[in-house]
Amino acid sequence: MDSRVNFEDVNVERKLSVLKPIHATWLMEMYNFFASAQGRVHVLERWEKAGIKGVLTGREVLPSVDPYQDSYTNDA
Repeated sequence: MDSRVNFEDVNVERKLSVLKPIHATWLMEMYNFFASAQGRVHVLERWEKAGIKGVLTGREVLPSVDPYQDSYTNDA
């Protein structure tokens, strides 16, 4: 944007041989971020905001989603 080139005149390589290494780099950077202490804090904050932190840490249990759970019997 600083070079003031019209966006219609920009040539972007879309060959897989160009995109695959870029994509792999992005994935590695994302993995490294989430594996870091800062990334873990970020994930825990989002779990808490979503209301699922207790379930994921094992302190809470979600109710069953089985619609037929009440009709099951333990008779063999």
